[in-house]
Amino acid sequence: MPAQGQTGVLIADYPTSYVVQEGDTLWKIAGQFPRDPQRWPDIWQLDK
Repeated sequence: MPAQGQTGVLIADYPTSYVVQEGDTLWKIAGQFPRDPQRWPDIWQLDK
């Protein structure tokens, strides 16, 4: 997920891809990489 011009949004070593595991939610994934679970809609939009 690109930072799209926002500094500090993603963790420094974020992966270029992520394989969704059983039990994952967009809320959980957004809490890991952008460090803001409320940004889950951004992940959802990128996956369309």
